[in-house]
Amino acid sequence: MGGLRGWYLSVFVGVALGGCGTSGSEPERSDTHARTASGDGEMTASEYIAKADRICARVRRKARAELGPLAERVQEDGKPTRKEVILLSERGAELSRPLLRELEALPKPADKREAIEAYLKVNRQTLEAVDRAVASYKAGDSEATASHLQRNRELAFAAANAAMAVRFKEYGTEYQQ
Repeated sequence: MGGLRGWYLSVFVGVALGGCGTSGSEPERSDTHARTASGDGEMTASEYIAKADRICARVRRKARAELGPLAERVQEDGKPTRKEVILLSERGAELSRPLLRELEALPKPADKREAIEAYLKVNRQTLEAVDRAVASYKAGDSEATASHLQRNRELAFAAANAAMAVRFKEYGTEYQQ
């Protein structure tokens, strides 16, 4: 199971989503449909980042409340079981999907569009890696499970770097290399 030690941190990727998760409710209209300072429907980069950071902070609180006790126990044990890693990963992904949809719904500022799209893409890839790891685990394929978990961990670092490129404040520092 080598490689699982310390891996539990990467589960919070999605919880990233880049470092967040979701309350399970619909996106708040004030965050996804707010007027922009310019009034032209296009957000400035600072408006986008502020809205995304508020969403991420809300979701991060939810994820820490739900996943924190298990993650802390895993960290204290120092040797998480594959089942614990899969449980954290699966729930983290469930929390992250609505967050990703919420971030995708925000109007992207022209000057940060490419960086934001790269950030969203790597987070979609992260969720795909988690889905593959969970499916492999349930199928009893430990080699594929380990491979997909490693891919998820690599993507966690890529997502953090992408978040830093956008200049999010609520995400990324726990994964920066």
